[in-house]
Amino acid sequence: MNNKIDLKLKKIFEEYGIGLKTKKKLLNTCGVNIRLKSANLKNKVLLLFRKQLKTVVYGSFLKEKIKESIKNVISLNTYKGTCHRHKHPVRGQRTRRNAKTNRKK
Repeated sequence: MNNKIDLKLKKIFEEYGIGLKTKKKLLNTCGVNIRLKSANLKNKVLLLFRKQLKTVVYGSFLKEKIKESIKNVISLNTYKGTCHRHKHPVRGQRTRRNAKTNRKK
């Protein structure tokens, strides 16, 4: 197997919440060049990469964290929370001419 690292670690990087920026950050902290071939990787580097990956919140844990934060905002009765509750756009977009899917009638 002489593939690039991107192909070898593709399954890990397809998780929810790990994009290009996070991938580059993880590989840089491990001291790995992205253009390196996977045959040149050592076990120490893979162990270090796994340790670094444990520090990042991704996948179902990230989805849970987002849902909890939305529930928290709704329970505090903030403007953002009321927008979530009434299914209006949250970040200040217009609702009169746009956001037909996000607007409740």
